[in-house]
Amino acid sequence: GPLISHEHAFDDARPGTNGCRELTEYNGELFATAFVGGFGNVPQALMKWNPSTNIYTVLHRFEETEAIPNGRIYVFDNKIYGVTSDGGTSDAGVIYEYDLATNVFKIKKNLSELLAISTVQGAGFCFYNNKFYGAAKDVTGTDKAVFFEWDPLTNTFTKTLAVNGSPSPYAAMAMYDNKLYGAASPTSGGNGSIFEWDLSTNKYTTKKSFAGGVQGYLPFS
Repeated sequence: GPLISHEHAFDDARPGTNGCRELTEYNGELFATAFVGGFGNVPQALMKWNPSTNIYTVLHRFEETEAIPNGRIYVFDNKIYGVTSDGGTSDAGVIYEYDLATNVFKIKKNLSELLAISTVQGAGFCFYNNKFYGAAKDVTGTDKAVFFEWDPLTNTFTKTLAVNGSPSPYAAMAMYDNKLYGAASPTSGGNGSIFEWDLSTNKYTTKKSFAGGVQGYLPFS
């Protein structure tokens, strides 16, 4: 049968002692955000690993003003893009960019431009047709999820849809037939769900509500 080999060990010299999030491949290297390796109270780092040479590199250590990266990262135009679940203006999270050519990290957008809040729980992110689509959750009282489109070339937001009383979008979304699909954890009660966001009609639909037990609950991605 297939063999499993040990390729890289996280340790204090190679930050990421609790492993890493979902890997993204680009030009033969793997990129991810890793637990442990940041500064102060934000033990997170952006890393890359070359499977051919087994060389591990920390590209950026997140600071408290940038906060905790959430979900999958994407590479577009030789730049890495991702979101954080807090940090930035009003501690509402940010969209960040890391330029692989210049090794420069930038905060591109504050999610507070979409939600004037102090906390965001969960952030979905998906790259499609040279634009990013995402979802952020307000948990400060309005219980609202905001779906948005962001153009990295013009750095402009389009707030497309606000859904009241919705579950919390969690991690990355997937595109199929001009529709975005994602997993959502419940705000209170329930067992989570799978949702659909139709870009052509700008409509949000809960497609599957988990029953719990052996049928599953609390989806993560």
